[in-house]
Parts: sequence; structure tokens; C-alpha cells
Amino acid sequence: MQIGMIGLGKMGLNLVKNMIRNGNEVVAFDLNEDNVKLAQEAGATPASSNEDLVSKLDAPRTVWIMVPAGKPTDSTVQELIGLLSKGDYLIDGGNSFYEDSIRHGKLAEEKGINFFDCGTSGGQDGALNGGNFMIGGTSAEAFEHLKHYSMAFHKKMVTFTLANRVQATI
Repeated sequence: MQIGMIGLGKMGLNLVKNMIRNGNEVVAFDLNEDNVKLAQEAGATPASSNEDLVSKLDAPRTVWIMVPAGKPTDSTVQELIGLLSKGDYLIDGGNSFYEDSIRHGKLAEEKGINFFDCGTSGGQDGALNGGNFMIGGTSAEAFEHLKHYSMAFHKKMVTFTLANRVQATI
């Protein structure tokens, strides 16, 4: 499966390595070009911008962002909503404040983009070797799409809607 990763710090880069090791094709971008080179050395396809990353993904596209919560996540989500299309998937792994995630989910939903807020635990080792993911999303049906990725690189995943109703534990 193919996925785009934006944000290649300690967690994002380790997730890229984990995804590649588990058979996923990854397109990677970070503002720090050295981090993009590290992802490329791990087997990822490099991207020079968010727009370039989106252009290198096949529809329906899946983009996972691992940038710091707050303004960096907000601006990245807003830009991606402008670049992605109906039926695409956007995952915020930056541990955003829940009200920001609800707002982002509503903005994405208006354009028909499936949005997920993905809290992670396990730190850098969990990102590299499989951690626990708590995923809240705007569509219960869209969780099925994430299973294809998550089954390869997590230990346990709990899914819930942004209204906090538990949907499944995988």
C-alpha cells in the first residue's frame, strides 16, 4: 500500500522505516531536507513539498502528518485539505488538542476527505517496532481503509469516532 508521511522527526522517520519494513510504499516530506534524505536512505520516495508529496500518491491518497501540535499541524492540515480530493484520507498523528481535531475533521468532511486523529504511544521504539494507536475519525467505514496499513505496523489499535464512541479494537 502507498502512504505519504509529512514530518520526519524522531517519530515520523521511525514510522516511515516501520511502514517500509512492512511492505508499504512511502512518499516522505519534511521542511528539513536532511530528514528527507534519511527517509530516502530508508527506502522512501522523497518529496520537496506537501504539494509534491500529494502529486506522487495514487488516488485515493492517504497522507499521515507527524508535525508538532498547534500552528504547525493547523497550517499543514489546511494546506492538505486544499490539495487532497474527495475520498482521500488524512491522518493527524501529532497529538493535537481534541477540539482542533474536531475542527479539522469538519473542514475535511466538507470536502469529502476522510480525517483521522491518531494518538500514539510507545515513543520512538513504538513507532519503529509497533506501538499502540488510538484513532478517531469522521467515518466508521473509513476505518476499514486504515486496517490495511495498521495491521502491518501496530501492536494494538483502538478506533473511535470524533464523538468518542468506540467502534473497534483491532
